[in-house]
Amino acid sequence: MKKLKILFLLVLTPFLVSCTKVISNPDIQTLNQKAAELMNSGDVKGAIARLESINDLNPDFPQNHYNLGVAYYKNEEYEKSIDSLKQAISLDKNIPDAYYTIGLAYQDMAKKEISKLDKLDNEKQLNNKEIEVSANPEEKKLTKEEIGALIVDNLKNSKDYYIQYTSLISNSDEKAEIEEEIKNIEQDIKEFENPK
Repeated sequence: MKKLKILFLLVLTPFLVSCTKVISNPDIQTLNQKAAELMNSGDVKGAIARLESINDLNPDFPQNHYNLGVAYYKNEEYEKSIDSLKQAISLDKNIPDAYYTIGLAYQDMAKKEISKLDKLDNEKQLNNKEIEVSANPEEKKLTKEEIGALIVDNLKNSKDYYIQYTSLISNSDEKAEIEEEIKNIEQDIKEFENPK
């Protein structure tokens, strides 16, 4: 799965560059080119700013919402990534990688919640006490059961988007690898729905 993630993120750069050929508006072309350069140089936040500017100029361009979603994903802003990718899908349902990236984002969100549970287990605070989930005191404190429910929801969403992705791709090897990942997610869902 990690191999797929790396390959997927490497494919983004030429995709960003190719988008500049599709758009006729010179301002959008310039911003898209700059976003590609920023992504290539590792300045994901700068690329996000450029891509957001493109959305201001042309909010109906699905490829830009997709690019922005991937940039948010690379910046570990998973909820923003999902929102942007869903916007891309609402404009064009035939962007298979948008479904895949949403699946990745939900899976990574689940992994973050799993690490919180692991931390609880390590600290032996298993009495369903409310716990701090972040350094921000204004954020809601969650119980172990609430974290478990978040994990299950994120895993189910991940599975659903991976299934949609496999229905749109034709590469049988990639499809088989994703189907194997779906089986792993199903096992994780069972584990967190029925904790020991």
